[in-house]
Amino acid sequence: MESETKQCQNCKKNFIIGPEDFGFYEKIKVPPPTFCPECRYQRRLSNRNEWNFYKRNCSLCGESMVSIYNKDYPGLVYCQPCYWSDKWDTLDFGKDFDFNRPFFEQFKEHRFTVPRIALTNKNSVNSEYTNQANDNKNCYFIEASSFNEYCFYGNWYQKSRECVDCWVIDEGELLYECLDCLKCYKSAWLETSVDCNECYFGSNLRGCSNCFGCVNLRSKSYCWFNEQLTKEEYDKRFKSKEMSLQNIEKNKQKMRELRINLPNKYYHGASITNCSGA
Repeated sequence: MESETKQCQNCKKNFIIGPEDFGFYEKIKVPPPTFCPECRYQRRLSNRNEWNFYKRNCSLCGESMVSIYNKDYPGLVYCQPCYWSDKWDTLDFGKDFDFNRPFFEQFKEHRFTVPRIALTNKNSVNSEYTNQANDNKNCYFIEASSFNEYCFYGNWYQKSRECVDCWVIDEGELLYECLDCLKCYKSAWLETSVDCNECYFGSNLRGCSNCFGCVNLRSKSYCWFNEQLTKEEYDKRFKSKEMSLQNIEKNKQKMRELRINLPNKYYHGASITNCSGA
C-alpha cells in the first residue's frame, strides 16, 4: 500500500499517512485518521488537566479540598484520604455492558459514575497546589515533579530547590526561567545545559561557570557571548549590565542569533542505544 495525502478536517492542512500506518490501522481494525497528527495531539490534551486548580468539596466526606475538577464536574470526586480509604468499594460501581448500545456512550456514562481522585499528590508538605507530584515541600504550582523544596511555577522539577518558572529541571538550585537543565546552580535563562554555575542566557553548555550569552561551550569560565574575558573584565561587564525587561529580551535575542550561526547537534541525549523517535 502506498502513502496517501489527506486534508485535516480540523485545520485543513495536508498530512501524509504512510504504508506502515495503514498496516497498523488494519491490524487493530480502525479506520485511518481524519485529523492531522498535531490536531489529534491537541484533541488528546483537551481531555487532560494539569494546570487548573479549583476549590470544591469532597463528594464523600464533604470537606473542602483542592482539585483539578471544578464544582460543575458531574461525577464524584474524592479527596485523597477518602479515595485511598476503605470507606468505599470500587466493585460497587460495576455495571453490565449493553451490547445494543454504542460502547463510547456507555463508557462516557461510566466515567462520570466512578469516583475520581481530586489530584495526584503524595507525601508532600505544604504543597497543596501541586499535581502528579510527590515528596515535595513548600512548593506551589508545579506539575509532574518530585523531591523538591521551595519550587514554584513549572513542570518536571526533580530533586531541585528554589527554582522558579522552569521546565524540565533535575537537581537544580536557584534557577530562574531555565529549560532542560541538569545539576545547574544559580543561573537564569539557561537551556539544555549540564553542570553549570552562575550562567545567564546560555544554550548547550557543559561544565561552565560565570558565562553570559554563550552557546556550545565546554568547561569554560568568564565568557561573554563566546568571547573569552579575564575574571576582572567579566565582573566589570556583569556588574554594569542592567537586568530590565527590555535588556533581558535583547540578551535572549542576541543569544538566539549566536546559536543560529553556530553548529547545532542533531540530537540531545546521552547513554542511549538503538533508540529513535525519542
